Amino acid sequence: MADYVRFFKYEPRKLGRIDKENARYNRSYRVTARIPRLPGRDLRPGHRVRLNALMREGRYKEEAFHDLTGKSVLQLDEEWRATLRRQAASQ
Repeated sequence: MADYVRFFKYEPRKLGRIDKENARYNRSYRVTARIPRLPGRDLRPGHRVRLNALMREGRYKEEAFHDLTGKSVLQLDEEWRATLRRQAASQ
């Protein structure tokens, strides 16, 4: 969450490009910062607030993504990477 805030609020021009072929939710801070900005309705702004609160309170577990979206982190990651692949193919 800290990198999400950093790159999308304070340093948006420093996020840089990612390697769309090798991007994974758990590979780097620059990739992970993009997770709260997942396309579609899976992770809405209220979910970001909830995830941040869970982390601040020391109660975060990976299952929180499933509780909020109905999908696991791995499912969300795969859908996100599929979106990246589609974007790359259309360019």
